Parts: sequence; C-alpha cells; structure tokens
Amino acid sequence: MGNSLKYSSEIFPKSAFSESPCKSIGIFGHKHKFSGSKISNIFKYNLPSRLKLYNEPSQLGSFLHKRKKVFLFLLLASFIVSLRSSKPLSFSEKTTVSGKDNIALTFDVCGGLTNQILSISFAATVAVHLKAKYFILPALNSRGIQRNGEAVHHDSSSFNDLFDQPHFSSTMSEKFGISVVSRLPPQNYISHITGMKQVKCLRRESVEKCIEKVNRNTWRRKVMMHMECPFLSNMWDSNFLLRNEGAFSSIISSLQANDKHTDIAKSIYEAILQRSGSECINVLHVRIENDWDFHCSDYATNLQMSFFDCFVLPAQFFSYAGEVDFFQCSIYLAYDSRSMSEELLDQLNNERMKLDVKTFTFDDFSSIFPNLGREARASIDQYISMKYAEKFMGNSISTFSALIIRNRRLEGKWASHYNRGEIPLARFVPGYRLPWIFAVRGEDRAYDYMMHAALRSAKLNTTLIPYCMIHPSEENYERTSFLRKEGVNVIVHKPEWEDELLKILETTSPAEKAKSHLYKFPKAVLGTYARLDIPKLSQLLQYEHYLYTDTDIYFRKDISPLWKELILPSEIKMGYEDATNFPMNAGVIIASLPFMRKTYNGLLKLVLSKNSIDHGPFGPGDQGALNEYYRSSLNYSKFWDDMNVKPYKSWRETARIVHFHGPKPHDYLEYMQNGHCRFNKMCSRGLNNAVCSIFSEWTPLTYGFTSIFREREHEIAKYCKKHAKIGHFYLDKFEKAIKNSICKKIVNC
Repeated sequence: MGNSLKYSSEIFPKSAFSESPCKSIGIFGHKHKFSGSKISNIFKYNLPSRLKLYNEPSQLGSFLHKRKKVFLFLLLASFIVSLRSSKPLSFSEKTTVSGKDNIALTFDVCGGLTNQILSISFAATVAVHLKAKYFILPALNSRGIQRNGEAVHHDSSSFNDLFDQPHFSSTMSEKFGISVVSRLPPQNYISHITGMKQVKCLRRESVEKCIEKVNRNTWRRKVMMHMECPFLSNMWDSNFLLRNEGAFSSIISSLQANDKHTDIAKSIYEAILQRSGSECINVLHVRIENDWDFHCSDYATNLQMSFFDCFVLPAQFFSYAGEVDFFQCSIYLAYDSRSMSEELLDQLNNERMKLDVKTFTFDDFSSIFPNLGREARASIDQYISMKYAEKFMGNSISTFSALIIRNRRLEGKWASHYNRGEIPLARFVPGYRLPWIFAVRGEDRAYDYMMHAALRSAKLNTTLIPYCMIHPSEENYERTSFLRKEGVNVIVHKPEWEDELLKILETTSPAEKAKSHLYKFPKAVLGTYARLDIPKLSQLLQYEHYLYTDTDIYFRKDISPLWKELILPSEIKMGYEDATNFPMNAGVIIASLPFMRKTYNGLLKLVLSKNSIDHGPFGPGDQGALNEYYRSSLNYSKFWDDMNVKPYKSWRETARIVHFHGPKPHDYLEYMQNGHCRFNKMCSRGLNNAVCSIFSEWTPLTYGFTSIFREREHEIAKYCKKHAKIGHFYLDKFEKAIKNSICKKIVNC
C-alpha cells in the first residue's frame, strides 16, 4: 500500500456523513446498514416514534414487557462477558487481541525535526506491538524550538511537507500490515459514528500502563488510542524499544526526506563540488542558535557539567575537527543562521576564514531555494549528512547530531562529535554501538579457536563493531581472510616502536620472562603490546570510547550504552587481576580515546625507557606498563564485576564478558583427562567454581572451528557432575545446551 488513506474515502466514507438512506459505514472491516434520514437513527432507539404504532394500552404494556426482558437478558450477558475479560493482559505478554481490526492509534509530536522523528518511530513501534489496524499521522511542527528546557511550537505542517509519505506508508503496510491514515475526521464523529472507545495515554504515564489500558478495552470494543508526545516523557521506555528493536529501526529508516527536499539536497551537493573543485564534502553540524543557549543552561545545571561542554564555541569545534583529520574535503556547515546572534555569527565566520578548505552554508544557496522553514532546512541538512557526506561531525547533546551519528554508524559510515563524553541519546535509543578491538599476531594458530568463539559470541549476543589489529606481514594469512569474511574491520598496523621493544625483550632476564607464558614467543609479546597503539589508529578517530579485549573471552550479553550500569569513563578502566585490588588486568579495557591520545606519548616513553618488559609490582608486559602509568586513574576507579568474569571465581549469572584468564579451555580439558595443569592449582580452582557452567554455554560456540570440545562434551559433563564441588551445575544443563545448541543458528552441524 504505497499511499496513505484519507478518512473521506477508504476508512471513514462520505456515505457515513450523508443523508442518503440504506448506506454502509465501513469502519475496521465491518459494515453497518441503516435506514432513515438522520445518522442518529443508526445508534438511537427512537421510542416516541415507535409508540405511535401501539394505540391500545394492552399492546403498549406487552411491548414494554418484552423489551424489558430483552434488556435484562442483554445486561446479564454483558455482565458475564465483563467478568471473563476483566483481567487485563500484562505488559510482558504478547498482545492477543481478536484480529487486527480493533485499534487505531493517534499521537502528538513535539520539538524539532529529530524529536518528531523519534516520537513518530516510538508511536509506530507501539502500533506494531499492539497489532493496530490504523496509524493516523499527526500534524507536524514546522518550527519546533526549545526555550527554557521546553519545546516551543509555532506553525504546523502536514506529514508530507517533511517526509516521503508514500515510502513510510508502504513500509508500515508491507512489513507490519498497518494502514497509514493521513488525517482524522472531526472529533465528534469518532465516538458517535464508529462506537469506538477512546483511550488516552498521558506523558506522565508509562508505556506499560498505556498498553494495558488499550488491551483492557480491545476485548469489548474497537479502540481509538491517543498518545501524548512520547519523546522525553515518562512514556518513553528504552527496554520496550530493545524488545522491539527490529521494528523501531525499520521505522526510523523509513522516515526519509520528501522528493522536494532530496532534490534540493542534491543540487546543494553538486553546487559545492562545482564551486570548490573538491571531490567530496564533510558536514559539520554547528549547534549555537539562540534556543540552544537556553537548553544548555538547563542541561548543564541539571547534570552539574560545564555549560561549554554543551554549547561549544566555533574555535573549539574547529580545533577538535582538525585533530581527527576532518578537513580533507570541502565543508558544509549545517545551522540556522536566522536564529543566531550577530556576535556568534561573526565568531563563526572568523574561524571559517582561518581554514585551508572552502566552507559553505545553506545561506550560500538561499537565493535559489528561498522561503524554507526551520524544519524543512533541517530535513535537507539531514539528507546531505546521510547521503553525500564522507564524514559527519556534530554536537553529541543535540538530538539532530546524535541521530545522524547513530544512523551513519549503522551504515558503516564515519561519524563523530566534537564535545567530550557520552552521547545522551544513546541512553534512550537502541542502535548506538561501541567499537570492540582485539589483536592477533603470529603463525601459531593454537589459540585461534578462542578467537573464533569470541567473534561468534559477539555477533550473536552484542551490537559491538568488531575491529582486529594485524601486522602487515600477516595480511595474506588465512586467519586474516577469515576475519574479513566474517565482517571484521581489519586494521593493518605496524607500531613504530616494534624493533626497540624486541631489543628490550632480549635484555629481559630469564627469571623475569618466566613470569608470563607469553614471553617465550616474541610475536605473542608484540601482539599484546599492539593495544598500546589503539589511540594512533586513524580508523578509530571517529569514536569517543572503545572496548578492548584479549581473544580468550566470550560475550554473554551486550555491552552498549543501554546497559544502565555502564558509565563510560573519561580516562581508562580495567578489571581486577585475581584479587579485588590494584594492579589491574588488561584483558578487558574500556577507555576514552581522546584521553588515551593525549597521554599516548608519555606512556610510550615509559615503556621504552625500561631495560626489561617486566614492571615489577605493577605486573608484566604492557599490562604492567598500563598499571604503572595510569595508576592514579585505575587505582580509584571501580570496574564492573560482570565485565571480566574469571572461570576460577564464583559463577555470576549476570556476567557479560567471561575471560579465560590463566588456564585456557584446553588446559581445563587436559586437567580433566590426566590431572596436569601448567597453571598449577588454577585449574582445580576453576573446576570447583565456574568452569563447568561456562563450558556448558561456551562449547557450542566452537562448533565448526574445532572438534576437540564437541567430541568430549559428554565426558566433560560427566566429569563436572562427579567432581564439581558446588551445586550450580547439572548434567542435564550440559545436555540441554548440546541438544538446543546455538550452533544450529550459525553453522551446519
């Protein structure tokens, strides 16, 4: 269904409003015949006119007596039905309304372009969840600004003034079976003509309560559901969106600019290339309009942060853009000059003059495309940012910038922000993904099975963007081809300090080398030290934070900003080693890339100033170097217990990352077979703690890569049942994992 319906034709026929007798009203798939010259005759029983048929009192009494019996019968039936359906569905249950003809959803929007997109997407996701029949489009704001923390709306516009309505309608119809209605009939007809129950969901209510109210009524009648603007209200529920993430993402993607705006965007792009002589453009969103001043004042006060972390001045954002190699193309500056002070416009123009590249704004083309409103211009800027920009940079606190960053990264495009810290919208909207970096080095493939399992678990259980660092000499390895085939972003990188580090390794004493099994293999040492160069990688310049892990891990749950406990650091965080105190373990790291870039030279100077790769009380190798150099940051920052769970520790059902620190899976297998463990008592500790639970869910991740664990699954299960000293593990758990293996989803077993 490519086009939206209009109430006057398909859904609410004109015949319903006419005086012509014996017409049908087609509402929600049902037709109602009526006769008479007035619509009221359909719904009212006109008793006085019927009384004229009965001239004798006995006839009248008989008639009334019969009607009374019918009335009492209907009342009793209604009461019984009411009792059977009085219990509303819980929010967690799947909506089980009888068919899809029960619900029509209307809603309000608020704010500017992006806030309206988010409100539409949330409301449409609710419609999908409820299996609504009709989704009725709202009037949009053509100038939605913020003042004193509140949205201020001026003129309204229709949906197709901003969006490609046929495309949106087609998506809703073809993917979800929902008909999009372009407008609603007058309010008084909704309840009286259709007989629909009106349910209103207020901003202060939760979406759970809203859905329960609708479900309570759909058992009895058709429902006209109305939602007040859901964005930035109590109704907004990120967990609800996570459960319906597929629908939500599809709906956001379907909200595209209309043909008029895409044509203007294309003309601006072509004009920039012609005037600049450049082959590409980058877009920089400048958020310093007057309403942003008021918004940042409130935002900074509420979050106890600096005003200028929100309201970033031209000198600062141009400076940061230069640090991340942003000025490789002509620059299109996205902002609304009509809403900016003269002082800030002067500052902006002065900074533009200092750049070596040509810059352009919408005002440079306003004579060609005059009389466009604020949100229309925002729609054009958004389309240029998504379609034509090689790189995009914006203000992380602005929802306009934040949504573009989300959407571009989902498409694998470069996107960043010039103010420090997290993207606040990422706490409310699914789709923001952290980069996950790991490194591999050396010809020995004995540990590759763990890398395969880690990668598979990341693809199954997380939204992380995988990056792998490899050495140039290994670019043609079979392992590298596998990584590329699996969608990993392979970064070919040779550290400049590699030869110096090898010399230090040669001067390290045998006693110091004995502190780590990795020191036996120079390439293994270089592989672990490679993580020190993460801040130098140009492929990661767009990101604010990164997650690094060794390859001997697997993911059980997602690591994303929607995990409320995850507070992304302004410096660096690492998990504990064995005991719960300093020094820390570098097998799992979360760090701020700007901070790591700023401190990179100092860290490298410390590493190369030593005559040994051992750092004494701080630990061995690059882990020791990280502990020594960042001890003030690491010693006072608590890491998440669920982010670096060790097999030799107590099992945590809430674990997100399990790290085979010390003994690897094959070490535990060898210990089960002959009691030998190269890590001394750590194997027995593991089998007395979490190893058996871990093996039950980790082993299927190895299917297709190694057969050793699959062939011994039943032996492992029996060993664990016999020898595990705590009662968290049972044979049936392992056997169930084997029978219902996730392997069935990803490989042909």
